Amino acid sequence: MTVDSAAFAVEFDDTLTLESDEEETIPVSFLPTERRDYTGTLTIQTERRDVVVELSGTGIFQSAPDLILHPSAFSLSTPYPNPFNSTLHIEYSLPLAGQVSLKLYDISGREVAFIEGSYRTAGEYSTVWEVGRLPSGVYLLLLDAGNSTAMAKVVLVK
Repeated sequence: MTVDSAAFAVEFDDTLTLESDEEETIPVSFLPTERRDYTGTLTIQTERRDVVVELSGTGIFQSAPDLILHPSAFSLSTPYPNPFNSTLHIEYSLPLAGQVSLKLYDISGREVAFIEGSYRTAGEYSTVWEVGRLPSGVYLLLLDAGNSTAMAKVVLVK
């Protein structure tokens, strides 16, 4: 049994005897080393004839330094400290790229601060917001990213 491509590996002993009504599974691993199409053949020699199996695959391999893991879910972490005085730390995760906005609303639903608004790629983000002149009170922090929205209650104490 032979494979003519380094991208494919056969995990099997070289010698096997089967009766005519027996079957055997031959595991073939695909181990690409770069992003491209691979082809190969697996040749199984029998007493009667050679059996040739065509192999193909597309490599999407990335080496560890190039591997980028994205969050699997949209989320807004609990802002801290809460209650806060002059600065508020805000962390959020985006599983998909898109337009993002962070806004602060007072308890009556009126927008009182535009914290952030930009296009973001998928990933994890952290923002430190300086409060400025807002009065003490209960506020709602709204994170909006396309079809996903999250809200957190924060308390400003001056």
